[in-house]
Amino acid sequence: MSNSGASWNGSPMRSRPIASSARCRAEAERLIRAGELKRAVEAAKELLRRSPTPESEAVLAQAYVARILSFEPRMAAEADALFEPARDKVYRHPTFYAIPEEVKNI
Repeated sequence: MSNSGASWNGSPMRSRPIASSARCRAEAERLIRAGELKRAVEAAKELLRRSPTPESEAVLAQAYVARILSFEPRMAAEADALFEPARDKVYRHPTFYAIPEEVKNI
């Protein structure tokens, strides 16, 4: 099989610049500091692929933690917005109603 710049299925291969592990790590850490957390996770995954070390795993964990923590305030606000209309409507809950003894299941 000749190496003609095509992948195993015949499609052209995309060439990516080969960055050192140190550059990948620096980029992931920069993205975390900049708050570009989705890109930071991707950069940290690439670092771990290139250099599967405990230090690379730590950078990936740091990126994931930062991304997860960034979701929390936004998700809490969305949850409040969803539950707010129901807070004063206790009558929608089955325990609000008196259930006759002959009714075994609701």
